[in-house]
Amino acid sequence: MASGCFPPDQLPDWNNLEILNRNELEPRAYFFPFDTAERALSYDATEATAMSLNGDWHFQHYDSPFQAPTDFYQINFGIKEWHVIRVPGMWQMQGFGKPNYTNQPYPFPVEPPKVPVYPNQTGLYRVNFKVADKLRENNSHFRLRFEGVDSAFHVWLNGVPVGYHQGARNPAEFDVSALLNDDKNTLAVQVYQFCDGSYLEDQDQWWLSGIFRDVWLLAFPPVYVRDITLNTVLSSGPDDNDVLKATVKISGTSNSKGEEVCIQLLDAALKPVGMSTSKVASTVDLQISVKSASKWTSETPYLYHVVVSIDGLHFAAQRVGFRHIEMRDGNMLLNGVPIVFKGVNRHEHHPDHGRAVPYEFMKADLLLMKRHNINAIRTSHQPNDPRLYDLCDELGIYLIDEADVETHGFDLIEILRLSPSEKLLHDKEQQIIRFDRAGHRWLADNPDWEQAYVDRAERLVSRDKNHASVVIWSLGNEAFFGKNFVAMADKIRKMDATRPVHYEPDRENVTVDIHSEMYSSLSDIETYLRSQDGLGSRAKPMILCEYAHAMGNSPGGLKEYVELFHKERLLQGGFIWEWSNHGLRKTFEDRNVGFAYGGDFAEELHDGNFVLDGLLFSDHQPTPALTEVRNVYASIKAEWSTPGELIILTNLFDFTSLDDVNCKWRWLVDGISQAEWQILNLPKTPPKKSIDIKCPEIVEAAGEKILELSFQLQEDSRWASAGFEIASSQLIIPTTSEREVERFKSASTLWTTPQVNGSTIKLLSKELEMDFDQFRGLSRVLTHGHSILANPMKFDLWRAVTDNDQPAMLPIWKQYRVDMVHLHVKSSEWKMSNDNLVVELVWNGRLAPPELNWAFELQIKYRFFASGSIDILMKCTPTGDFPRTVPRIGWTLPLAPGFERVQWYGLGPGESYKDKKSMNFGRYEKSVEEMFTNYELPQEGGNRTETRWATIWNDKLRKGLRVTVPNLKNGFDFNAMHYHTEDIEVAKHPHELKKSGQTILRVDFDHHGVGSGSCGPEALPQYECKVQAFEFGVVLDIIEEAA
Repeated sequence: MASGCFPPDQLPDWNNLEILNRNELEPRAYFFPFDTAERALSYDATEATAMSLNGDWHFQHYDSPFQAPTDFYQINFGIKEWHVIRVPGMWQMQGFGKPNYTNQPYPFPVEPPKVPVYPNQTGLYRVNFKVADKLRENNSHFRLRFEGVDSAFHVWLNGVPVGYHQGARNPAEFDVSALLNDDKNTLAVQVYQFCDGSYLEDQDQWWLSGIFRDVWLLAFPPVYVRDITLNTVLSSGPDDNDVLKATVKISGTSNSKGEEVCIQLLDAALKPVGMSTSKVASTVDLQISVKSASKWTSETPYLYHVVVSIDGLHFAAQRVGFRHIEMRDGNMLLNGVPIVFKGVNRHEHHPDHGRAVPYEFMKADLLLMKRHNINAIRTSHQPNDPRLYDLCDELGIYLIDEADVETHGFDLIEILRLSPSEKLLHDKEQQIIRFDRAGHRWLADNPDWEQAYVDRAERLVSRDKNHASVVIWSLGNEAFFGKNFVAMADKIRKMDATRPVHYEPDRENVTVDIHSEMYSSLSDIETYLRSQDGLGSRAKPMILCEYAHAMGNSPGGLKEYVELFHKERLLQGGFIWEWSNHGLRKTFEDRNVGFAYGGDFAEELHDGNFVLDGLLFSDHQPTPALTEVRNVYASIKAEWSTPGELIILTNLFDFTSLDDVNCKWRWLVDGISQAEWQILNLPKTPPKKSIDIKCPEIVEAAGEKILELSFQLQEDSRWASAGFEIASSQLIIPTTSEREVERFKSASTLWTTPQVNGSTIKLLSKELEMDFDQFRGLSRVLTHGHSILANPMKFDLWRAVTDNDQPAMLPIWKQYRVDMVHLHVKSSEWKMSNDNLVVELVWNGRLAPPELNWAFELQIKYRFFASGSIDILMKCTPTGDFPRTVPRIGWTLPLAPGFERVQWYGLGPGESYKDKKSMNFGRYEKSVEEMFTNYELPQEGGNRTETRWATIWNDKLRKGLRVTVPNLKNGFDFNAMHYHTEDIEVAKHPHELKKSGQTILRVDFDHHGVGSGSCGPEALPQYECKVQAFEFGVVLDIIEEAA
């Protein structure tokens, strides 16, 4: 009787927790073999005894491993009809399958360790290659190395099985010495989108698949260096030497006798420093003493070079930085100094290639970080491209190197299991319950999974252990806590006792050396720090492994966090979430090209635009937030000690004085420079110290005086040229007098008698025509017959919402109907001055929503000057059960088409909000188009705060509308854009925005801070737009541009 079964009885490797790999070689440090020392010191892989297998491969895509032909790896299998794919690359980015973004959810049914047999996208790869004769010279051991394959794969060479690997972001090496042919070789790889290891790879990113990092064939001689471990020991006293310790593992055999292994240490200029030799053995320990070695830090990333050789025929090189990490007295110390991390989280991302990031693109990211005062990266949430670590060594960027472990999706299951009473608990209390249960119930405490966890820790340390930039090992991210993490930490400490261990979900600090938190409020941070008071050496330092969630228009309140980093000894910095948006470039149905987020590929399950949460746009161009980071993270600060006399200069660097920094100064008066930059000689300023310096002589000129200081590199560095500005400060001379408003009124023009037609009052002069609607306010302004207003100006509380508004503030504002408020007239009266120069109008009414009883009781006094000036003074008293905050308070003026050029004096040139305003005062000019920040999910943006005046010009008419606010000490907020609020709120991508044809001008008394509430604290109380009584005066002047 015929019978069968599906799937086959034998459990496939990719669904078998007991099989993590087959035939893999032991993990090792990242290095290439060379045949000369000179080539080894080039660190150029193309000069190595190696062959890159990157390039065009043949490819076939299936929805399940069981749809794929089982004999595709056979040399004679026909692939004529196959597609061509680029390696490295993700197949979804090359037209096979589709990307899927989730933050937490697993995109498949949860039944660990099983993943679905369908759908489980599968890619078949084939490539032919010939080993160059030169590569065979003196070499007999050949390794096939995959730097990264997502998520698991089998490999065959010339029709013979080679092995299996899972662990998407960890490398795999196989011995193929016996399988290589002299002529053509056929390499075949079967890649699975999901395997049991996918339960450990639930990171907040796109689910993408394929051979996404380099593939190499490495050639070694009969006796070769298998692994290198380097450690530096710094001297404990002036008479001691620093020491380089090297452990070299050697493999292979030869017929010759007396092979010798040698390590040579060279300085940054490749001058020999020391040498040590030994007879070849399976493990050789060597060391070299160095007198007063130059130390490696992020500020002084001095690198030596180590060349390991065997018999002068086989060479491997590693860069090494002399530095020492220790935990002492509640701090993590580098070279005896507590350091402050001014960091970011970085996912591997390219808008066209996904996680297959080209080297130059990656390098550009790191240079951009250094130029914006970022000194640290958390490799969220997996080991990154190995070349990144070399760059971080060279540029001076600290790394928290994170294991490829995240199981966040189990939390969603535990949410469903909460009892009714537990659902009423505060978010953090509820989260603790869920996370504890998830750890115990699923993988973290499950002994069956221990080896899978430990394997990822071992591979992390094995590959990256020699990098000076790696200063902390991290066990993973959002994977709860349990015994398997204890096992990981034990394994790491056994392999490397020189670095501390980090893992944020270990709330009780069971295994970690550093206490870590995410998105904590300032008060929560203070609570932890005070809990460590009095613990002495038992205290543990704190870092914020994620904070300042940079989603959309964000983050606000960054300055307060960084100030706390420098104030609190145990708080050693944080890592902004995150470096870049992860949008993927896509041609949409309307043929517009933009950046896609979750749902744009018709995914059944996705997390929308939560993937757009970075300091860079998806094309890795800076958002306005990066300027905020650059200024807040700067390590040189200046403030008044005595205004106009003494300046307090603070050096916030951890290691370096300001000897290599030039300071230049100039005076601005009302935003205009009064002279060329001049040099200010700085006295010796040690790290972490403040000094007083004398203020340059104050300029003699009327107006707001600002001393501007620019701190610049004296010499070229690896990441910037001499003259590059690393910090700046502006010090304002305070004044008690009210800022004077430049008046444009004249007595040459008079009003005729106002005309009243129903509810409308019409004012006419020789040059002007104005209509005031008793119901809607100022509705029409014409100068010489040309419109200034396109629609009535209105007093308003609403603006387009931001990502940060969505979780907490938007529901409250919507509940109070803040988006539905309208003006309601009670009474008005007007009169003309005896000289016909001014019409005064007093309007009484309320700004109120439907349904509810709260309102702004308003009295608005208008003074209309026949010369083209309008003074508006509003007095407001909130009544009823009003909301505590609103998005904004101010005027909205829809200007007629043609008002396209903006000039202003205030903070700039980019957008600013009262909790995101680390900008410089000056006079700036932009087009209305340039004023707008085109966030990849359209939202509020483009505001300018602390503005002294602003003018919107119609160049065709040579007319402008000048706005000043005389009674606000710190100036006003304004915005100018082409979009109505409702158009921004309905658009899902920038190309969907519809320009109104008007310029929408906002002039605000107050504006709510942006905060980081999309995943973190709301705007701090001092940055809220609170509902309270106020007075708000605005002066509008119609002015003419000089010929």
